[in-house]
Amino acid sequence: KIVVATSLVDAGVLGKARRVGVDSLWYKDHSPQELMDVVARTMDGEHIFPDRAPNVEIGSAWSDELSETQKNILRLYIRGNSYSAIGRKLFIEEVTVKYHMNQMIQKCGFRTKQELIAAAIESTVITALGDA
Repeated sequence: KIVVATSLVDAGVLGKARRVGVDSLWYKDHSPQELMDVVARTMDGEHIFPDRAPNVEIGSAWSDELSETQKNILRLYIRGNSYSAIGRKLFIEEVTVKYHMNQMIQKCGFRTKQELIAAAIESTVITALGDA
């Protein structure tokens, strides 16, 4: 049995864990007893995954204030994709990618894209892990 206990709140990590056959995944910010309960239930044959990633602060906003499209744009940008490449991958116009980036910068109370990226990685709402 494979149980992943993680502090990474990037929803991509949750999806990847399911795809690679992890039996259960839970977040470390829960009590030790709750984590041990997940381990015991997994050993009994259950597959336990949270419904969604925890809500974390990114500057002056919360992660649930960012749309999934915005999080995907941020994830792809952090992994080195240009605005045009992100647009192609998400089937949206490059100008729409730029619009979403600017909206996230404003929503989170930052002045620059670099501040947004640093905060997103620090909060683990977006990880720098490849294919997460």
